[in-house]
Amino acid sequence: MFCKNCGASIPDGSRFCPECGTAFDAASDAGTQGAGFSQEQSGQSTYQEPVYQQPVYQQAQPQWQPQPQYQQPKTTPDGKPLRSNGFAITGLILAILTVFLFWIPFFGILLGIAAIIFSALGIRTEMKAMGITALVISILFLLAALFMTVFTVLLVNTAFGGYGNSSNLNDLIRFFEQFRYRMD
Repeated sequence: MFCKNCGASIPDGSRFCPECGTAFDAASDAGTQGAGFSQEQSGQSTYQEPVYQQPVYQQAQPQWQPQPQYQQPKTTPDGKPLRSNGFAITGLILAILTVFLFWIPFFGILLGIAAIIFSALGIRTEMKAMGITALVISILFLLAALFMTVFTVLLVNTAFGGYGNSSNLNDLIRFFEQFRYRMD
């Protein structure tokens, strides 16, 4: 059978059209069999053109989406929330700056000392690895900064023959030229 409303094929025994949902009575539509053909009382079949209708599109129903699961804050075995590791992060950043700036006299020492202080405070938190890493890096490059500062002070002292005895820039330039030739 075919639906009178949309022309879709309907399985025998159905009471509704599977395409458009139009209800129909099986007893009254029993004569409509085949694709648009109907039999008259006299036994001759005549062609009936099927009635077509534009399909009606229904708006899609929103599907259920699961709500995101939020994690509970991490806690210690006592039930206290974990403290932030801001000191260790600051210590690591200062240690990295010390790595790149240790060659500047006195400034490298100050950065190294600050990195050691913040790293030591960062070790006291529950997440110790970053604090320990920053502490090791800052100690190594604090030693390098101390060496560079001592080397620079001795170099300047040698160039001027003591502190403040000569303020002549030409003496300093000559000293660096001699130093460069000694290195070659």
